[in-house]
Amino acid sequence: MERIILFFLIIIAYREAYLLLAPVQDWSHPKKLALYALDAAPPPLGKNMTELKTCVERVNVKHVGYVSRNTTAYVTIFRRWALEDIYVTVLTDFLPDEERALTLIHECTHLMWCTVDLAYYGEDTFWTLTPDEESMNADSLVEIFSPYVYEAELLERTGWRPRTRPEGPTTIKTIPERGSPLLRRPAV
Repeated sequence: MERIILFFLIIIAYREAYLLLAPVQDWSHPKKLALYALDAAPPPLGKNMTELKTCVERVNVKHVGYVSRNTTAYVTIFRRWALEDIYVTVLTDFLPDEERALTLIHECTHLMWCTVDLAYYGEDTFWTLTPDEESMNADSLVEIFSPYVYEAELLERTGWRPRTRPEGPTTIKTIPERGSPLLRRPAV
């Protein structure tokens, strides 16, 4: 009995060390697309968007290799020390940035809104969910943000950039001299 307990403790310690030391990936561009979508989309009824935005901004995306057949990404909500970690598999290596942004939003809904995976977007059961089940299903909520992620990518490709505030002061510190080009000349 002691050997079995020791065996399970070794497996748990190995798994925790593996997840703790998994390499962090740079997902800054998918994060930018996700944040644009979260700002542009109407918030789902009764959901706190600030929590979700904070999660997308702060989350560490860790690459864990191959997990199981169809797993793209996952989170572990019972490990309190890893609530800002999303674990991605090799399947995300081949996804475009728009899909990565939607993956970030999906996993952050698990962390912040305690959603579950009742059905995924491509499945037949996805279309038969009741309104109560849709409000708890992660992919149903991600469907709200999906068009805005693709809009952000399209706007970025066409050269659009969001307006940012100027770094310096917007007022002139000194009063311009008479005849200075900074003063407007009255129309004659």
